Amino acid sequence: MSTPSQPLAYTDAEVSFLLRVSKRTVIRLRKSGALQALRIGRAVRIPAEAIAQFVERNTIPAKEGRR
Repeated sequence: MSTPSQPLAYTDAEVSFLLRVSKRTVIRLRKSGALQALRIGRAVRIPAEAIAQFVERNTIPAKEGRR
């Protein structure tokens, strides 16, 4: 079995680094349900797909430039 080039799931700290927000913000997003997570034993992980969906849902459309 080959290993994926990117992880399937990330820790809170890794997501905070990727999104450039605090770890506490990631935890709040998880607890509010805005960012889906899964539990493996006692560990909490955020699937890469959940991060992509979160970014897509929260992307602000660019404004057109002035003319």
